[in-house]
Amino acid sequence: MKASSPDSFLIGYPRSGTNFLQSVVEASSNRQARSLYQSKLSLNPAPISLKSHAFSLKTLLHEIHVLTKQDISPEKIIIIFRDPRDVIISYFEFTETILKLSLKQDSFLQKMFFDPFNITARNAQTEDYLDTLTVEEAYKLHAKNWFEFEDDKINSLVVHFEKLKVKPTKEFRKILDFLDITGPIAEDKFDLKVSQYSENDRPRGIARGWKQNIHRYRVLINQVEKQLSQEIDMLGYND
Repeated sequence: MKASSPDSFLIGYPRSGTNFLQSVVEASSNRQARSLYQSKLSLNPAPISLKSHAFSLKTLLHEIHVLTKQDISPEKIIIIFRDPRDVIISYFEFTETILKLSLKQDSFLQKMFFDPFNITARNAQTEDYLDTLTVEEAYKLHAKNWFEFEDDKINSLVVHFEKLKVKPTKEFRKILDFLDITGPIAEDKFDLKVSQYSENDRPRGIARGWKQNIHRYRVLINQVEKQLSQEIDMLGYND
């Protein structure tokens, strides 16, 4: 049986709030939201949202073909961004937990991006060089290709994690309207903490949480501000 097309695709660099966004959309629509990388992925029934960390539309289309065995043309794409400092801190903790290693903050941006990912995600990339991107290179490529994304055949919506946390009702209404969901918003999911990989006691799932973690992650934050300064400015996180 031919699979149904998802209503939308959700694009975000890992740890940008994709799971949080999907949890609210899923509960508000009473339909499942899924990830392209999950095992035994099924598109029947069609999910309201299908998540990807693809670096570009070309990579997304390749992932869809490889991982779903379908040639699906996305009609709606939601792109989520989060302050790079929060993203990299969370990705640092995620990588340490998955790899069971103690990593150095001053060299983390040069670590291979796909190291903590399963082989499914790595094998779904379009070009071989994508598999060898560093954390820094992967972030730069992702931001460059998606921040000003435009396509004549695809409707897209850019959202920011911080706005979803500060003004959740207003911002999620925009998302649900974009997805043609007219029902009430699942506000009980606004404070849901998802994908908590690290057990340390730092605040998580909040806007600009890095400001409360300067002492713990001073070296890593300094590296991000130095090496991803253009992306911080471009995404509007330089205030």
